[in-house]
Amino acid sequence: MTRSPSKRRPPYRPIAPAARRAARSLAGFVACLVVPSASLAGCIELPDFPDGNVVIAPRPLAIVADPPEARPGESVQLSLMLSHPIDASGVQWRVCGEYFSFGGGNQYGDGESGEGCAADDPAFASGERAELPGLLSTALFANLDLAREVLGASLPEGTIDLVRTRVGLPVLVEARLEHQGRTLRATKRVLVSERTDGNDNPPPPRFTLGGELVTGADDAERPFTCTAASGRGLIVEPNSDVELEPDIEGGRKGDDGELEEPWLERYQIIDARGDLQDREETAFYSWYVSDGDIDPGTTKAPDRNATWRTPKDRGCHRLWVIVRDGHGGTSACGVHVAVGDTRGEACD
Repeated sequence: MTRSPSKRRPPYRPIAPAARRAARSLAGFVACLVVPSASLAGCIELPDFPDGNVVIAPRPLAIVADPPEARPGESVQLSLMLSHPIDASGVQWRVCGEYFSFGGGNQYGDGESGEGCAADDPAFASGERAELPGLLSTALFANLDLAREVLGASLPEGTIDLVRTRVGLPVLVEARLEHQGRTLRATKRVLVSERTDGNDNPPPPRFTLGGELVTGADDAERPFTCTAASGRGLIVEPNSDVELEPDIEGGRKGDDGELEEPWLERYQIIDARGDLQDREETAFYSWYVSDGDIDPGTTKAPDRNATWRTPKDRGCHRLWVIVRDGHGGTSACGVHVAVGDTRGEACD
C-alpha cells in the first residue's frame, strides 16, 4: 500500500522537551500532587521516547520487564532488545532506587542522557537476560527512610502508604554495555507495590506492513522476533511509501467511540488532593528501520499508522516496533524485510 507524500503527517511528539525537563524531579512531581491549586495534567508525564528512528549501528531499543509491576519479594525477568546481533555477555544490570515519575516515566536511555545509575553502582546480573531478585525488590520496598527521602518527608504518612500500596514505587533498572568504544545504555522503570490486581505487558506486536500481517512471537526461545503470518518473506518496493498499521485484534470502542486496544488496563494515581484516581493506559507504537525514513516515529490512537519511505537501493533491511502502555508495560519485535529483488540473498 502506498501513500502520496503530500498526505504524510507531521511527527508525533509525546511531550515537549520543556515539559519533560519540568517533570524530572520526583520531589517536584509529588509537591504538585498535594497542592490543591496545582494542575494535575502538568504533573503526569507521558512515556519518554528516543529520537532517531533510523538505526544504523548497534543500539538498545527496549527493555521488557516481566511482570512490569511486582509485589515485594517477587522477582522480575528482564530482557534487553538490541538492534544488532552483537556479543551481549558483557551487559551489566544495575538498580538504583526509586525513579522520578508515577505517570509513565522514562523507559529508555542511550548513554547520552544524565538519567540512569552511576557507573560504580554494583551490578546484580549480566547478559541480555537478567533477573531482578525478589529479595532486592523487598529491600527497596521495605526501606521507609528511602521512600520518605524520595517522596518527600513532609507528605502525610497516609499519602506515602497509598503510593506504596496502590500507585507503586518506581524502581530504575539500567542495562549498560561497552561496545567498540561506545557506551550503550537502556533504562527501565519497574513498579513495586502491594496491589493485588495485575499489571501486564502488552501482547506481542501485531501490525500490517503494506497490507501484509506481521505478528510477534510469544515464545521465550525466539524473543523479540516477528514474522509474516503468511510464512513468506516480506518484500517491498524501493523508494516507496509503505503503510505500517497496528492490528487491533479484538478491539473495543472506548468512551469516546474510538477503537482502542482490548489489552489496556486501569491503574491509579494520586490527585492534587491526595486522593486516588483511576486512569486507563494508552498504547504507544515506536517504529524503527535500518534504512529509509519513518514518519512519524511514534504513534498512538486514533492515528496509529506510520509510513516507511523505503530505501532507493535494493537489499535486506530490518524493521522494529516497540509497544508501550504508558504504565511500565512493553512488548517488542523485529523483522527482516527485502527491499526489491534481493537476487537470491536471504533476508533472515
